[in-house]
This record gives sequence, structure tokens and C-alpha cells, in this order.
Amino acid sequence: MCNKIRKRFAATICCASLVLHAVCLTASARDTAKIALTFDDGPSKANTAKILDVLEVNGAKATFFVIGRNVAENAQLLRRAVSLGCEIGNHTFDHLKLTELSDETIRQQLKKTDDAVFRAVGIRPKLVRAPCGRCSCAVRAAIDRPIILWCVDPRDWSYAHAAAGTKAENREKVIRAATENVQDGDIILLHDIYAFTAECCETIVPKLKEKGFELVTVSELMQYRGIGLKSGETYRCAR
Repeated sequence: MCNKIRKRFAATICCASLVLHAVCLTASARDTAKIALTFDDGPSKANTAKILDVLEVNGAKATFFVIGRNVAENAQLLRRAVSLGCEIGNHTFDHLKLTELSDETIRQQLKKTDDAVFRAVGIRPKLVRAPCGRCSCAVRAAIDRPIILWCVDPRDWSYAHAAAGTKAENREKVIRAATENVQDGDIILLHDIYAFTAECCETIVPKLKEKGFELVTVSELMQYRGIGLKSGETYRCAR
């Protein structure tokens, strides 16, 4: 009888230790400074692949807001992104200005992209980003999901096609904007359709990690910070 009691007591202690360890790990994860890198307008066969390479090497994640018309020919890239723990968001099918569309057309743009992503990876995006961030009250009412904007814009798109002679200088501008003065809970906007951006990410991702940031998906960022996402609401950061 004593042996049975001792065994039960030992088992109870073991279970309690495991629970305490899990709680400590969860608390530690929440305490780590976190940032969400987001990429718009892809996927792009060459450039998204390079960005995924950088994320994989650094143990980082990102959220890709994809244009539906680009999905079918790049389904393998999306499958790889998902396998790395990245999140796929909806950036409409044709990248049109939603503020100029009817409610029905907005819904069609989102549904066509949902369907394309589902055919590629078997999931439907839970988050939406309006093209160029244009989001009126009417647009918000027509979208049945949380709308993710951003609080850090390194403006990589404005330098992507600049003269070759200014490339190094522009690269430093984007890297500084994406890594200096950033805070826990920030959402960073980039674009995975540019080779220039993919090159910048080779420095941005490890530099953010060196500064102590964990790079997570938007949904993870919100969850860690206890923010419940609501349909039709816009979010620029997790604070």
C-alpha cells in the first residue's frame, strides 16, 4: 500500500512539474519582444522563394498577403511557406482599389482569393489586407474578417526600381527603417515581388533577431498580446 501511495505521489509531482514547465515556457514566450513581418502582392517565384530561404535559416515566420491571381502558378511556394509556420492572408484577387468597388465585387475579390489559396494549401485565409491600405467604413462593413494594416513602412516599393547607382544607399534606408526604432508588437510592411526587398531581408531578418525580437505571424502576435481580432476592424499593431 505504501509503495502504491509513493508511486501515485511521484506521478502527481511529475505531472505538476510538467504543467509548471509548460506555464513557464508560455510566460517566457509572451515576455519575448515580438514583431510581425508582412509581405504584400506575391507570391513571386524567384523573390518569395529567397525570402522563405532567409526565414527558414533564421527560424523566423512571416505573414504573406497574397494576390489571388498569383497563387495557382506559385502553389508550391505557398505550401512551403505554410510548412515553415508562415501565415497566408488575403490581398484580393486583382489588387483593385476596394474603395471604388461595390460590396458584392469586394466579396467576390476575397472569395476568389480564398478559393485559390484553398486549392493550393487546403486552408482559407483568416486575415485581409486591403490593397494600398485603402479602407473606408463601407469597405470595412463589406469585409467579413479582421483587416490588417501596418505601423512600420520601410517603403521598399519606392526604391525597388531606382537607379542602380543608388541601390546600396536605398538598401540601407530600408534596412534602417525596418530595424531601428521598432517596438514590440509592430507590424512591418514589405513586398515579396521585388528582388530588392529579398536582398534587404537578408539583413533585416537576422538584425531583428539580434535585437531580441521573435518574428511571428500576425495571428500569433495578436494572440500573444491577448488581442481578440474582430471582423471589419482594422489593426496596425499589437498594442
